[in-house]
Parts: sequence; C-alpha cells; structure tokens
Amino acid sequence: MKKARIAFLVFGGMALFAVGTIFWFQADKEVDFLCHYFKPGAELAALQNFVETVELSEVQKSADQWTVSSAFLGNSVCTIDFHQQNITQLVFSQKIRLALFFSLMGAPALLGLILFQVLLAAGKPYGEFAWGGVHKKLPKSLRIASGISGAVLIFAFLVLLNGGGIISLFPQKITHDALAGFTILFGLSLLGNTQSKSPKERKIMIPLSILMLGCFYVVMASLW
Repeated sequence: MKKARIAFLVFGGMALFAVGTIFWFQADKEVDFLCHYFKPGAELAALQNFVETVELSEVQKSADQWTVSSAFLGNSVCTIDFHQQNITQLVFSQKIRLALFFSLMGAPALLGLILFQVLLAAGKPYGEFAWGGVHKKLPKSLRIASGISGAVLIFAFLVLLNGGGIISLFPQKITHDALAGFTILFGLSLLGNTQSKSPKERKIMIPLSILMLGCFYVVMASLW
C-alpha cells in the first residue's frame, strides 16, 4: 500500500508538471508569434484586433508603447513602440529558454548514469542500486544489460543536448521521436523504481528517474 501511495503521489505530481509545461510553452509561443507576425509600419488597429484574441498573455499599454508578456512569470516579452498610430519597432526577449535550461540540468545526471552503468558492466559491487537490488555484484547477463543500457544512455545524452539546441547532430523529427521514446522509457523506469524491493535503489533512482523524465519531457514539448 505504501509503494502504491508513493507511486500515486509521484505520477500525480508529474502529471501536473506536464500540464504546466504545456501552458508555459504555449504562452511563450503566443508572444513570439505576435512579435514576429507584425512588422514596422503596421497599423495599431490591426494589433489591437490581434491582442483581443490572446489568452495566455498580459498587455500593458501606454501612449507610445505596448508590452505583451506571457502569463507565466512574464518569461517572454514583446515590446512594441508606436508613432502616429503605426508600429515603429518590435523587440522580443525571453528570460529563460526552458529547453536549454532542462537539457543542461539533465546532462550531468545522464553522464552520472552512464558512468554507473559502465561500472556495473565492469563488475563493480553497486548492484544494490539497480535491477531491483537483488545482486550486489551483477551476474553476467545483467552486466551485459548494463553495458547495453550505458550505450543507450550515451545516445540519450546526445539527443537531449540536440533538443536543447546545444549541439546539432540529428534532424528535428528524429530528435523529437527519440525524446518521446526516452520520456516513455524513464516513465517506465520511474514506475519500476517505485516498486523496487531495494531501499537503496528507491532512494537514489526514484529522484534520478523523476529528473530524467522531467528533462526529456520538457525538451520534447519544446519541439511541439
């Protein structure tokens, strides 16, 4: 019953996080679209009609300048200057690139997981933290599995950096699909870790799985 309660709380929190992430990105994209849709010389009346349709943005108006900011912490801002009822300048700014932030946050943890799997594959006695915690030193079959996991995590590391815009190795579709696959993979890993009989595995791997799931989900959502 306790494990089921933990799983419910963890996945409930992740569901709220997922919904909040979607609204964050949609609010940012609303401001971004507005700021790049209109050009200098456009009439104020046209902008006024557009602004009346926005749902996730806040508008502050003065005689010669409007500021449109995303509803979530004002992360994205479009500053619009006017002269005689015509737009003279539009400037877009963003406090945080969420995909970049989460890719940088997840990358060190992924490197740690890669090293951990390599050590397990090499026969180091850290098995209590993985594969259900049944073996302190993994048998040959699980050592091979750890080696394969390490290789998969290296690909995950590259995909995460690619999705965050830090490197450019893969096309966007491949990046998105791979991010979706790893999001599902870490979701299943999280579920498995909450049910593990090893206290050491639960203590270490549940937070790591939550971090990885969150990072891959956010970077994936940024490509929608």
